[in-house]
Amino acid sequence: MTRKIPARLKLSVHWVDGHWEFALGGAVPVRAGAGAELVIASSQISDVDFLKRVTQEVAVQFLPEGTDLLVALTPRSPDGQRMLGVPTLDHVRALAADSGKVFITEHARDRMLERGISDLEVIDCLRHGVIQRPSQMDRKTGHLKCRMEHFGPSRNVAVVAALDEANPDVVVVTVMTRTR
Repeated sequence: MTRKIPARLKLSVHWVDGHWEFALGGAVPVRAGAGAELVIASSQISDVDFLKRVTQEVAVQFLPEGTDLLVALTPRSPDGQRMLGVPTLDHVRALAADSGKVFITEHARDRMLERGISDLEVIDCLRHGVIQRPSQMDRKTGHLKCRMEHFGPSRNVAVVAALDEANPDVVVVTVMTRTR
């Protein structure tokens, strides 16, 4: 069984005769130009001016005073999964207001043909439907998936849509129907 080596290591070292040595003995075998963080007791720094420079506080203004900051929060469940519920509903409806932002996958097109569902019914479901179940993160794709349901006069249409933060479109993954 192969053991995974962590990307960063914490090594105990000592300064001996002008170079670093591994605490358990021997030189520290690192590549030329390697960088690291040094954690050291301040009492061990011999140059007082250097100690003052590295411990001084500096304030840098990067936004003018009074600038409004806008914050977007993503609620998460206790296991770390994003949960967007109602905000997802508003987001999907806003995207679907422009039918050019709705992308229907080949799989969804096949289901639409098979079930006699038109593009207009899919768009209507995205614009006016409701989300009955919490949205969930697709572990394979990383996209947030939600199931929009629209209750029409003769049948119910459900659309599973995927949202991706990197993609401004709503992606229709599959389409279902149930006759009343």
